[in-house]
Amino acid sequence: MKIRGFFLPPPVTDGSPPRAFIRFAKAAVNLFYKKDFRGCVVMSSRALGFCPCDPFVLALRADAYLKIRDYFHAYMDYEKAIELEPWQSHLWYRRGLALIFMGKVSFAVKDLKEAYRLEPSAIYLEVLDSVSKLKRENWWT
Repeated sequence: MKIRGFFLPPPVTDGSPPRAFIRFAKAAVNLFYKKDFRGCVVMSSRALGFCPCDPFVLALRADAYLKIRDYFHAYMDYEKAIELEPWQSHLWYRRGLALIFMGKVSFAVKDLKEAYRLEPSAIYLEVLDSVSKLKRENWWT
């Protein structure tokens, strides 16, 4: 296809993600491991501009949001990632953590129970017990 003297590459039809998506996603992972969480949010947002429904990059950006204490945006990204891959227990667990930090303990308990149901792990049970105890004592509303 030719537009104003420029030849555009043919559209990708094999279902593979664009190269720019892969480049930005790799950069986001590298920034996360270097503890540059704001940079990770920027790079993962750029990657999601190419493939907005990639659960790995959504979870990565949500993890970075958790690290910079932007719990609402972390919750929103975990929500999208859970819609795409509801069998991933760590997504439910981390969304529960975001809800705890937002003060929504009742909803957090539901997410932590779902994480434990999907993968019976000691850490999930320990956190769930602690949060349930705090809820019973009305430590949080």
